[in-house]
Amino acid sequence: ADIMVVAPATANATGHFANGIADDFLSTVYLACAAPVLIAPAMNCNMYRHPAVARNIGVLSCDGVEFVGPDDGSLACGDSGKGRMAEVEEIMEAICNILE
Repeated sequence: ADIMVVAPATANATGHFANGIADDFLSTVYLACAAPVLIAPAMNCNMYRHPAVARNIGVLSCDGVEFVGPDDGSLACGDSGKGRMAEVEEIMEAICNILE
């Protein structure tokens, strides 16, 4: 693979990635992937603001993982705030930038 893109990426997935937990297909592929990784977080705004999620994102950033988003807007849970997955065009632009 040239790149691994996780979109949407839940708080659960980012937590697994950051802590090296490979107990499902996605986290196993992440740990086995030697290609660059791009994550597009998507979760409730309270989850995104939680210190544990911020810590996991910080760990992944230090590991070289790239992030796009999240954006502000309407969320699946009915709330509105930062946590909405980045638009597809923004994700595609981030992919192209990484692959350049």
